[in-house]
Amino acid sequence: MDPFGKRQSLTDSEAGLPYDKESMAIIHLNNTTVMYLKEVTKFLAMVCFLRKESFERKVNGQNTRYACYGLIDYNFHCFKKAIQEVFDVRVQVQQNRKLLSQRRWSKLSMTNGVLSNPH
Repeated sequence: MDPFGKRQSLTDSEAGLPYDKESMAIIHLNNTTVMYLKEVTKFLAMVCFLRKESFERKVNGQNTRYACYGLIDYNFHCFKKAIQEVFDVRVQVQQNRKLLSQRRWSKLSMTNGVLSNPH
């Protein structure tokens, strides 16, 4: 795995894509802080700052990196779902406005070349 979390085995069709739904980065900023970056969409990323001791846990007496992935990924998926719902509502509102505008326009009928209901 490379430092940015991308998969090493990409197919020819995936190799040219600038966005991968699994794109992520883990950056150790200093002795006590870790930055976890994960893409939500092509244009939006989630950034988490963690203390190193929260990021690396001891399991059977040994340090295990990325022990908090489960909780972070769960929160990430909840966040991503909520963001998607916001964008879905926005798209629905835009579609409704367009439909309403089309209906208003269709009610304006042409009679002898003159609009029967100009306003």
